[in-house]
Amino acid sequence: MRYRFFLLSFPVLFAYAQLGQAQDEPQPKKAEQAVKKSSVAKSEGPTVITADTVEAKQGKALEATGAAELRRGDQVFQADHLLFLQESNELFADGAVRIEEKSGAMTGPSLKFNLDSNTGEMAQPSFTFTDSKVRGKAEVLHIEGKQQFTFEGASYTSCPPGNDDWLLKMGELELDRNTQIGTAYHARIEFMGVPFVYTPWMNFPLNDQRRSGLLGPTLGNTSKGGREISVPIYWNIAPNYDATFTPHTIEKRGVLYDNEFRYMGNSYTGKIEFGLDSLKPSYQEAA
Repeated sequence: MRYRFFLLSFPVLFAYAQLGQAQDEPQPKKAEQAVKKSSVAKSEGPTVITADTVEAKQGKALEATGAAELRRGDQVFQADHLLFLQESNELFADGAVRIEEKSGAMTGPSLKFNLDSNTGEMAQPSFTFTDSKVRGKAEVLHIEGKQQFTFEGASYTSCPPGNDDWLLKMGELELDRNTQIGTAYHARIEFMGVPFVYTPWMNFPLNDQRRSGLLGPTLGNTSKGGREISVPIYWNIAPNYDATFTPHTIEKRGVLYDNEFRYMGNSYTGKIEFGLDSLKPSYQEAA
C-alpha cells in the first residue's frame, strides 16, 4: 500500500491516506499518529511525501520506505528510504537516490539535504544537465544553493550517453547555474583515455552566450589520420576582439595547435589564423 504526506505552512499540517483501501476498513496505528506543525513549505509551496510505507515518529520525524518520494515546488527527491526531520527541515536519503529539477538530474547512493537552505551533500553522484546537454560524475557533490554545485574528483563531457571519447577531468568542479559559469581546478582534457591538455585553473560557459572558456569539442575520423578531436578554448578579449586556441589531436599525427584572432572596426573586419609552425595571415575587409 502507498501513503502520501502533505507538509503545509498553515494549520492543516499533515494528511496521509492509504490508497485503494475501503473507508470502513480500520487504518493501521502508524497511520493515525499525530504530527506536529512544520514550516517547510514557506514560499516553495506544499511538500508532499509518498512511499509504500510512511511512519511518523513522535511528531519529530517522518520515515518513508519503498519507492519513497519528496516533492516540493520544482524539486523532486526519490530514494528507497527517506528520513525527514521536521524541526531542522533536514532530509536523509539512501538507496538509489535521485534529485530532479527543471534543468537536469543528479543520482547517487546517499544524500543529506537541508530544505530551508538548499544545501547538502551527495556521495558518488552522477549528473545530467539537459539544458546545456552535459553530463558527468564525481566522488562527492556539495550542494551550496539551488543553482550552485561543487564536485570533487569530477569528470565532465558533452558526448552523448554511452560515448566517453573526450572527458574533462578535474580535482574540483564548480558549476554556478545562476551565472552559467563552470570553474575547474587541476583540470586535464582526455581523448580516448589519453590526456593532452592540463591547466591548474580554467572556466567555461554552461550555455551559448559569448564568454571566455572551453567550447564544445569536435570529433571526427579519417582514413589517413585516424580519430581526431578538437577542443577550442575561447577568449572574449573585448566586444570587438576575440581569440580561439584549438588543440587538435590526430591519432596518427600527434597534436596540432590551431589559433584564430578576430577583430572588427567601424568599417572593416578581419582575422589572423596561425598554426604551431607557420603564420598564415588572412584578412577579410567588410563591404
